[in-house]
Amino acid sequence: MPNLDLTESRHLSTQLIAFLVGNFPVTEFEAWVHQTPELRTVLNQPDYDELLTIRAEHPNAHLAYESILNPYIDWAQYEKEQLAELLMAIIWEDNAPAAMNRLRELFLKGYDFLAVLVTQHSHQLVATTSTKTRTPAQQEALMANLYPKLRAEANRVLVQLVAGKICFTGTYSSEGCPDYIEQ
Repeated sequence: MPNLDLTESRHLSTQLIAFLVGNFPVTEFEAWVHQTPELRTVLNQPDYDELLTIRAEHPNAHLAYESILNPYIDWAQYEKEQLAELLMAIIWEDNAPAAMNRLRELFLKGYDFLAVLVTQHSHQLVATTSTKTRTPAQQEALMANLYPKLRAEANRVLVQLVAGKICFTGTYSSEGCPDYIEQ
């Protein structure tokens, strides 16, 4: 069964993934399925027909949907895109502290390739973003000093990711962490 092409079916894959990762309630998902005939073009006919028979009020509705839809999602590509978004948030200075917190969580779950970014720079970022004892000018000077280092390391990891030196497998550990291969 082919995976959904995340570029050609972006809207569909976004909605399916949102449901599968728990960001789309079953009742809303059922309504969306019935209002989205485009699903017929990406799912095989038996799977599409079965989706239409599932009722949200059934106690195992989420599992039923999941068993049909999971094979269509390219989870390796999904994980790659999620990581790339976090790294780009740092590179573009778009809520870097929140991105660093999420990267720290991933590092603690086994993303060893984030070691330099997390261990050398996250503590500095947290200390720098704490404004209790600094003037705005001091704060700005600290950020100006830190961000080039943070951005450079985030860029280095992003380049490895894009070049395929960090490859997600599309499988997950028993703890739910994405498996990857570092080349």
